[in-house]
Amino acid sequence: MAWSLLVVGLALSWLAIHLARRCAHRRASHASLPGAHSRSIRGSRWSASTHWQVSAHQLSIRVQTTAFNDLHDLVTAALAKPHNLRWRSLLSRFYDVGSVLGVVGLVGALCILIWTTARLASALMPGSHHTQPIVGAVLAKRSIGSPGKATEDRTYSDLPLHFIIPGFTVPLTHLPLLLCALVISQVLHEAGHALAAVLDSIPLLSAGASLILILPSAFVALPAAEISALPSLPRLRIVAAGAFHNLLLWALLIAGTRAFTALDILSVFGYTDVTSWARVVTSVAQNSPLHAHIPPGAVIVQLDDALFSHAGPAVDLWGSYLSEPIAVVPHADLGWCVEREWISDQPRHCCAATNDTVPTLACFTADAPIAERCVDPLLFMGDAAASLTRCRTTADCGSAHACLWQRSDQELLRVTLQLPTWLREGREPGERVVLWNGPRAEVFEVEVSTRLPRSRFLPLRLPLVFGTFFAYLSTLSLSLYFFNLAPLPYLDGAQFLDAAFDFGFSLAHRGAEPDLVALERGQLSSVIRDMRQGKQRFQNAIHILTATLIGMCIILGIANWLYSPRSRA
Repeated sequence: MAWSLLVVGLALSWLAIHLARRCAHRRASHASLPGAHSRSIRGSRWSASTHWQVSAHQLSIRVQTTAFNDLHDLVTAALAKPHNLRWRSLLSRFYDVGSVLGVVGLVGALCILIWTTARLASALMPGSHHTQPIVGAVLAKRSIGSPGKATEDRTYSDLPLHFIIPGFTVPLTHLPLLLCALVISQVLHEAGHALAAVLDSIPLLSAGASLILILPSAFVALPAAEISALPSLPRLRIVAAGAFHNLLLWALLIAGTRAFTALDILSVFGYTDVTSWARVVTSVAQNSPLHAHIPPGAVIVQLDDALFSHAGPAVDLWGSYLSEPIAVVPHADLGWCVEREWISDQPRHCCAATNDTVPTLACFTADAPIAERCVDPLLFMGDAAASLTRCRTTADCGSAHACLWQRSDQELLRVTLQLPTWLREGREPGERVVLWNGPRAEVFEVEVSTRLPRSRFLPLRLPLVFGTFFAYLSTLSLSLYFFNLAPLPYLDGAQFLDAAFDFGFSLAHRGAEPDLVALERGQLSSVIRDMRQGKQRFQNAIHILTATLIGMCIILGIANWLYSPRSRA
């Protein structure tokens, strides 16, 4: 349903864009007079008075403007004044740090690709220590609970490279947040190039944004000939400045998130932190069987016998408990004391059934001679079970009673809720026990938060949305830092590698006197030509290596996914 709505929305949006462009083009054609300062070229509309140009072609649209050129020139002129030379020097050193970190990013991007390729390849080899392929072993939620917390299973978290694909690796409902975070990261990236260009009086030709189907991008246009004529160090500054801004944004977000959490800023706006003792339900999918039983706003305080308040602040009980098999969860050995005579009279047919023939009964086990019996699990796990005595062995119950345990293959889960007063119906008690019979992954898909609003009028999902947005913004900022410095054509990494090579060559020949005799004989030009050819061969080798690693990551990732148990199920 969500995918169909997305496709229909995209189709209608692009239809509206092309209809609006066609109408504007016709009006401009009828209204234009000879000598007017506007023209239309191959679907693009340029207005000299407003400094805007819009072009659309099939499923792409591009908006370009020169409105920021005057501001760029103003900053350039201001920094060129004698009393601002100190600021110019400070900014140059600041972006020189970005050049050094650009080297770190380029090498880091290659290391990430090599490590990811090795991990994916090792997972497919016979005799690998992994019990299952890495990709595909993902227990995903419909939402991200807090900044920096992943929603994947631990078998996937050790990969350094992850793909963020709405509807596959992250919920499709996160698409607007992802696009907003991507736009902000790209705008700051392009602003880095423009600001670094100011230091060397490189003019700004234009700035703009484009949209291809659904993916947005930002750009600034700088004169390529003037940048190529610069010495290697200024070129390094300009090329690395974009990725440097992304890295700075990531560092600021990490520091800001920690300060935000330490100061508990959300409590000022009416949201109480319940991380240490509960989880707040913010949303349950309408197609989920739990939708009618777990209302948004309910506070989950206990899963089976595991209390959130006993788990400790360092343990994510919600994620860890619901991702573990039933046989290894905490307190799984606790049973209930029941009368021997009563339990002996219960049937056994559901314990031998290969399918769920009796949905109201579940199989429980006891010591011989009782063995397995079919009983209604609500008797032991429902609201009325609080008065029953718990046990670990039959000796805890006395001679007239037996200790009854849930059989390890029974998918039963008790979810204990506390209901705020505005969720209670009539004289309903403040605590409710929901007994779930089915895969735990369905319960894990319930969207929860660690913030409880103190008023019913405060949005439940607001802290979750903000946390998710800043988590994506942080992740995308760091990703763009490494991605843009990957040495591939059309990325900053290729230009950075070229400038870095020239910078290294200039350092190696610093202070060397030119050989006038060799220059007269034409030998020096041949040396320079050989150096340029060697540089080109080196860059081509790095480009091929990077492209090969990316291709291998994609192929091995697909292979891991195809051979995973989840994809075959």
